[in-house]
Amino acid sequence: MIVQVEKSGIKFYDQSGVAHEASSDVSLEPMAILTEGDATVLNMDNEMIQIKDIVNMDVSSIAFSPKKSYLVACCKPVEGQNNLFILDKDIKIVAEHLWKGSSVDGCKNVSWGNDEKYMARKDTPSSKSVYVYEVAESLQKEVGIITVEKRVNNFEVAPHGGSEDKPHFLVVGTCGETSSLTRFYQLPNFEKEKFKNLSRGGQEINFVFAPDGHAVIIWASFDVDSTGQNYYGQHDLRYVQLGGGNKRSKVAVFDSQVSDVAWSPDSQDFIVISGKQPAVCTLYNNNCIPTFEFGRIHANTIRYSPFSNLVLLGGFGNLVGGIQIWNKENLKLIGKNKAHCTVVCEWSPDGSQILTAVTHPRVRIDNELKQFTYYGKQIQHRKIDNTDALFFAGWQPHDISEFTKIEVPEDFEEYDPETDPEEQEKPKPAAKRGRLVFPRSTAFSSMMRNEMNSVATQGPRKLKKDDYKEYMLESVEEKNALKAKPKPKAKVAPKNSWRRSGGFEIPSKEDQEAENKKKEEEEKKLTPAPVEYRAPPPSQKKEQNLNERNQQSKNKKRRNRNKKKKNQVKGGPQNATPAPAPAPSAYQGHGYYNQKQDFNSQGYYEEGYGYDQNYDY
Repeated sequence: MIVQVEKSGIKFYDQSGVAHEASSDVSLEPMAILTEGDATVLNMDNEMIQIKDIVNMDVSSIAFSPKKSYLVACCKPVEGQNNLFILDKDIKIVAEHLWKGSSVDGCKNVSWGNDEKYMARKDTPSSKSVYVYEVAESLQKEVGIITVEKRVNNFEVAPHGGSEDKPHFLVVGTCGETSSLTRFYQLPNFEKEKFKNLSRGGQEINFVFAPDGHAVIIWASFDVDSTGQNYYGQHDLRYVQLGGGNKRSKVAVFDSQVSDVAWSPDSQDFIVISGKQPAVCTLYNNNCIPTFEFGRIHANTIRYSPFSNLVLLGGFGNLVGGIQIWNKENLKLIGKNKAHCTVVCEWSPDGSQILTAVTHPRVRIDNELKQFTYYGKQIQHRKIDNTDALFFAGWQPHDISEFTKIEVPEDFEEYDPETDPEEQEKPKPAAKRGRLVFPRSTAFSSMMRNEMNSVATQGPRKLKKDDYKEYMLESVEEKNALKAKPKPKAKVAPKNSWRRSGGFEIPSKEDQEAENKKKEEEEKKLTPAPVEYRAPPPSQKKEQNLNERNQQSKNKKRRNRNKKKKNQVKGGPQNATPAPAPAPSAYQGHGYYNQKQDFNSQGYYEEGYGYDQNYDY
């Protein structure tokens, strides 16, 4: 049964596309549905119950525990009230807690073990502590608190295999500047971790557990690539065994970029999509040994069928929506198709069909739902009117024991809609008016087709044990760089720290004097030594004074002469007659004497302007 939550209401369809009413003939397991508005509905035993009426608050997020014994509801915060509620099967509140963060993320900060023995939670997004509860005793009072030095970036209770000799683990991840640290606590020991693991990546850390809990893949990442080569940042994968061994291994990552990681439901293998698009899709066994490469394809989503025999590789989001379906038992491609703008992609509980949906609010128009067979043939297509909206679409939960695995024939031919006669006979929709139609064959499209064809020839292929060895081993320098501690930052007194009680520590008097003395010594080294003044001897001093007086007298005469000359030029006669030439001296030929001649350059008499002329006598 398919459940569709639309703006107009909740609708039910069977696998053949026939609509059903929500009545006694539709048997539904517990299902929680959160609509866009304030109406939060819990569908349990065909009874619709408003959770908002029970908690008396607007609900922002809801989530079930693994066995659906409890329901967690996080509400919009109200001052002085708890906003995180835990309800049992009878829809009664059994615990209330305070969540000091976004109410949409409240349920994400509550983690359950798959056997519901332990529950863990945080109270704030920046908390350094994780509160652990033993479900059988109480969900209100914790049995232990785990506290670390830095903010807890992520935490999760590891799945348990069910065997009594296997321990329960709580995994806590913290991020640093260049690396991330994952601590593994063996419950109920809350004081010290059992072991630790370092990863490259300092902004975000996630955990991908095997369903039986025997191993975990630590996915650490940077949001920004320091080299500037990748738009999606840098990623790092580590494989850690929790039970049945102590293997620690680095997982191969191409181009430092990871799109998706997923374990098979039977925990026998996992798939990693890494590298730039078209990306490399690689199959690993449960001991982290690469066995098969699906090739380079445009994919970023992995979906295993419930029986682990089929795998869907899809390219959704910013890709064109391509779908490839592989038979994992013989590693052959059995079908492909397209589902554009897909937001939801799920296998049916019996593994016979695939559901894809375009939902609101990721896509606000042209919401639709499609159903495909296990080999990729489209059998249903329901469009939602743009006046309505599709908020959710999913399969009714069922236990896998109710169904049997679909056996795919060995000689099954690959399905392709382009070669399907039924698809060719379907009328194609007419092109919308005003739509730009580009030529089908251009130089750019031809180049792209050639590039995609050349990429497709790079796979699929079987892998040897050492094919990815260069990507999975770490050098000594890399290990030392991960273990190296960052340099401590200089301690700076905060602004107005002296006003705060118990704020920045004030240095003692001895420390202040030592600091001042050190500064004085540094200033002396930088300041040049002063020149010592020595007085001249008396005799030299008298001579200096005499020369100064003579020079002052000469300067005074020169100033007076220049001043007198300026005054005469301004107020003198306009038509001055030239003075007669001096008569020859009676003493000519008998010697020399110097006579001052006061004539200007034009021959007119002007005192102080003349020149010296020698006469013989």
